[in-house]
Amino acid sequence: PVAKIVTDKCQKNHKRVLAMGGAKNHLVALPDCELDATATDIVGSYSGCSGQRCMAASVLVVVDDESRDFSKKLLDLVKQKSLAIKAGQEKAEMGPVIDQRAVHRVTRY
Repeated sequence: PVAKIVTDKCQKNHKRVLAMGGAKNHLVALPDCELDATATDIVGSYSGCSGQRCMAASVLVVVDDESRDFSKKLLDLVKQKSLAIKAGQEKAEMGPVIDQRAVHRVTRY
C-alpha cells in the first residue's frame, strides 16, 4: 500500500515515479566502486540465494555507468556463471529453488 500511496501522490503532481514496494533491499553501485569486487559480490548475492532471501540482488541501481561500463562487466559475470551450471552438478554455485512456484517466478525473468 505504501508504494501505491507514493505513486498516487507523485502522479497527482505530474511527477515521474518508480515506487518499488516489494520489500526488497536495493543494491547501489556508486561511481567510485571497485568494479571487479562489486560485480562479483552482486553476482554472488543473486546466485547464492536464487532471489529467495531479503538480501538477494533483485534490485540494482547503478549510478553513472556511462564511462565505466559496469553493466557490461556485470553481465559478463552473469553469463559466465549461467553457462557454468549443468544439471546434476554437485559443486554448482547457484542456490536451490525451494518449490515449483519459485521455479515459475525465476524462469519468467
